[in-house]
Amino acid sequence: MANVVGQNVIVLDTAAATVVTHRRLAVTAIRWVGATTIGDAAVLTDKNGNAIWEDTLLDEGTVNNAFFPLSPPTMFNPPLPVNGLIIPTLGHGKLYVYCAD
Repeated sequence: MANVVGQNVIVLDTAAATVVTHRRLAVTAIRWVGATTIGDAAVLTDKNGNAIWEDTLLDEGTVNNAFFPLSPPTMFNPPLPVNGLIIPTLGHGKLYVYCAD
């Protein structure tokens, strides 16, 4: 599957150094599902390369593991203003980015 950015739940499953979307976003939550290997990492940056979110699977008991598909997302209240998105790192799984707009 390819990254899906035309709806509100942006689904990211393909890492690349290119900009996924140039839109201004108001991010309310980010959820990583499907990390499978200890050391898997996921990183989101804005379109200028500034880190906005990152996580690493540390062991099989962490909430991002595939064994815990209903793990709670990282919430932002108020919403986090983001100018475009890049997903430079994604070991395994998908990132779900929820937006207020």
